[in-house]
Parts: sequence; structure tokens; C-alpha cells
Amino acid sequence: MTAPPPLGSLEERRQAARAQVEDLEAGLERLEGELGSARAVLEHRAVAVEELAEVLALSSPRIVARLPRTSWT
Repeated sequence: MTAPPPLGSLEERRQAARAQVEDLEAGLERLEGELGSARAVLEHRAVAVEELAEVLALSSPRIVARLPRTSWT
């Protein structure tokens, strides 16, 4: 039994590494899309909480005084 030629083996490893890089790049693009969507949802919810706090402040200042203070209000 003979060993495969070194250049052939190197080419196979290069192709395998290229395929892995392409898979990782595709996964990265998917994650970036999910992150963008999650950030949009977070921003929407932060705005909703701020609006709710404003409405509550107008209708019942005593309720607002008992609300916890957070970084997004």
C-alpha cells in the first residue's frame, strides 16, 4: 500500500478548509440577520415600556413611583 501524494493530500485539505469557511460564513450571515431582528424587537419593546410609563405617570403618579428604575426608561 502506498501513501497518497503529498500535493494531492494538501489540495484535499485546502478544499475541505474552503468548504468549512463557506459554511461558517453562511452561518455568520444567518446569525447577523437574527441579531438584527432581535435588536429591532428589543428597541420596539423599550419604546413600548417608555410609552407605558408615560401613560401611567399621567394617570397615576403613585404607581410610577413604585416601578423599578431600569436602564431603558
